[in-house]
Amino acid sequence: TWTTHHPPVHTFLWKVCLSAGYRLGIEPIIIYALLQMIILSGCLSIVVKYLVDRNCTNLVIVFAFAFYTFNPVIAILSFVMTKDIYFAAFLVMFSIILLELMRDTSSFMKRPTCYIAFISCVTVSCLLRNNSIYVYVLLLPILWFVLRRERKSYIILIVAPIVITMIFTKLIYPLVGIEEGDTKESLSVPMQQIALVAETEKITNESHDE
Repeated sequence: TWTTHHPPVHTFLWKVCLSAGYRLGIEPIIIYALLQMIILSGCLSIVVKYLVDRNCTNLVIVFAFAFYTFNPVIAILSFVMTKDIYFAAFLVMFSIILLELMRDTSSFMKRPTCYIAFISCVTVSCLLRNNSIYVYVLLLPILWFVLRRERKSYIILIVAPIVITMIFTKLIYPLVGIEEGDTKESLSVPMQQIALVAETEKITNESHDE
């Protein structure tokens, strides 16, 4: 049974890779790793290109290129099979789009690709991490202030990611049989911390009741 404890979008991606691997006679993990490395490297390449387009100094551009190319952490994480890698890639893309929005607010709406990219990056990020929607909601006051002169024009841009995310989580997921994750799963870390304290401190029955 599928649940929302682990993002269904990422689980579905794994299902696609498994199906493709079995049909093509290729190890599914190879397909998944290659796809993830291509997407991550593509997003980081866009960052470097953005620095070039913004006429940053050669030192900054070379540093960014070298950091992304030779950083062993990025190289290792590029084929680690977790949703956080895709989330990080789309978060980087969203950061670039947000910078462009703040740099040239007036012409942002005139470029449909930027408009679509903004909504797509936020929506995918929210679907890849359940708590991303709260981060975006906290970002809304900042966006509202930055876009204060053209709020009416950007209202759809701001609200659309939330609406699309809610459609997926509250409508589409239940329709296809995806159940809500157990609350205990979301509290697994504090439960383990409490268990550790109970074991190491040898909590008595009296203190447990308190």
